[in-house]
Amino acid sequence: MKGTTFYKIISAVVLVLAGVVLAACGEATPTVTGLAAPSGQVTPANTIAPAVNTPYDPPRPESEQIKIGAVAPDFSLNTPDNQTIKLSQFRGKPVLINFWATWCAPCITELPLLVQTYQANQGKLVILGINMKEDAGTVEARVKSVGITYPVGLDNTGEVTNRYQVRGYPTSLFVDKNGVIQRITVGPLSEDTIRSSLERVYSIK
Repeated sequence: MKGTTFYKIISAVVLVLAGVVLAACGEATPTVTGLAAPSGQVTPANTIAPAVNTPYDPPRPESEQIKIGAVAPDFSLNTPDNQTIKLSQFRGKPVLINFWATWCAPCITELPLLVQTYQANQGKLVILGINMKEDAGTVEARVKSVGITYPVGLDNTGEVTNRYQVRGYPTSLFVDKNGVIQRITVGPLSEDTIRSSLERVYSIK
């Protein structure tokens, strides 16, 4: 009886820890009907935030909502090597904005595909990585180990991440050359998702 109780306790602890890991990374996967938010809710395909308001996310006016068809809010961030990047400086070219963190396993798995995409679309596509609240040394080490050559901004205050209503990592937005959001994906990107999203942003005149 004692042995059975012990194994039940161990099983319960394992389940709790697994839940904590998933919640920490906020991993979500695209679905046919929309995007599965970190909470498990399915949100409309043109939004990031969960369908219901949360205590840390008060209702936003329509003009501030991140959705397909909205203009991507401008931002200015420093890179690990203390260069400044600003979204508006890339107006005229499609931009892929990727929110990520070094502690997020799906983010790390996705990075080589982003590097490959950037190299294959040189001169046509801008990729901007945005890392939230990690020190420059940690981010720079990961950038070098993966071979990232596109700009990575440090969102030290979390202001940009919050403005874009990011609820899970990784989160990617495909913005056309006019600065308008055309695609939003919560969860790791696939080759097919990137291909179809690029076809969309490249088609905008």
